[in-house]
Amino acid sequence: MLGERVAGKYELKRLVGSGAMGAVYEGVHVDIGKRLAIKVIRPEFCGAPEIVARFRREARAASAVEGDHIVQIYDFGRDDRLGLYMVIEYLEGEDLEARLARERWIGEAEAAAIGVQIGRGLARAHAAGVIHRDLKPANVFLVRRDDGTTHVKILDFGISKFEPDVPPPGGAEPTLTAFGTTLGTPQYMAPEQCEGKDDVDGRADVWAMATLLYEMLAGEPAVPAAGGHIGVMTRVVREDIPPLASRASWVSSRLAAVVDAGLVRDRNRRIPDASTFVARLLDAAPEAGSRPSFAHIARPTDVSELASAPPTDPGLPVVPDAAPPPVVAAPAPPRGPRPALRPAAFVSETGNPISAEPPSSAGPNSLDGERVSIFERGELPREIEQLRSRRKP
Repeated sequence: MLGERVAGKYELKRLVGSGAMGAVYEGVHVDIGKRLAIKVIRPEFCGAPEIVARFRREARAASAVEGDHIVQIYDFGRDDRLGLYMVIEYLEGEDLEARLARERWIGEAEAAAIGVQIGRGLARAHAAGVIHRDLKPANVFLVRRDDGTTHVKILDFGISKFEPDVPPPGGAEPTLTAFGTTLGTPQYMAPEQCEGKDDVDGRADVWAMATLLYEMLAGEPAVPAAGGHIGVMTRVVREDIPPLASRASWVSSRLAAVVDAGLVRDRNRRIPDASTFVARLLDAAPEAGSRPSFAHIARPTDVSELASAPPTDPGLPVVPDAAPPPVVAAPAPPRGPRPALRPAAFVSETGNPISAEPPSSAGPNSLDGERVSIFERGELPREIEQLRSRRKP
């Protein structure tokens, strides 16, 4: 399809990603030369009501918010030959999923700053009556500004929810439950989402935002992916998330407390909204209010280099200073690539990278929490290890 023109005015220049039902291209407006991202759903799938509803919902929800931290939608329509299309602002950078896959861990100051920007974007969406419902690393894009700072954009409002008092433009809110749609990504879904409650509100997005911070700071997801969708959702509903300090002792106690308060299973005791979450983040990490920039990190001054030599009296014996106490190394955050705790990302039918793991036939019973837990770090149950050893020649 490269070189094709969508609606006669957008030329497709480069394939960015593709899936079973569509693709995302880098494109250009042929009249003004503006670079854009163009998401296309192939014609054969444009007759599926649920797919069309999700695609249209994404455009409407993002357009209804129009915040600094929400991806901008410029155009939406149907091309008779190429199918449904959406024209999106072109972003340079990478999504948070790619960043974590490469580096595993993000420093406390930068993670807090990213969290503040995510929270501000969600607060703007909630004020417009839009609940995202699918916040995850693949839907948080880190834009590298010309001045070296990082600017956060929230992507993919395809399964967002319009609050009852703010109906979506053009009519009632459709229900997204059929083939070709997803109601969230279990590792980042709040307990009330996993339970299928109808009254999911902004507190579900607060939970998801807290899981992102947890993952950035700890170097591992708050909820392991083991056991497939059912196993993950069962753990979210039945088990408390381990306190961040238990997995990331290097994180300040004040910041860890904010993250933990966003991961309370009882939503009535959880941080109540995104604005409050941002305020508490800024209280715990005041420097997070500005965009992070780590292009240049100054070498800290060693105060011992600034001290003058003490005066000496030649008539007095020199008494050596007492030996300094041993230095105990502080706990260090994880380094290197992330272990393969979840499968590689793929591009969904709407062209968005998502993570999903089908239930494993070799895995434990999804409803048995004790047996699920042994898969959290790649361990295998004793029975499987014995079976594998018998098969070796």
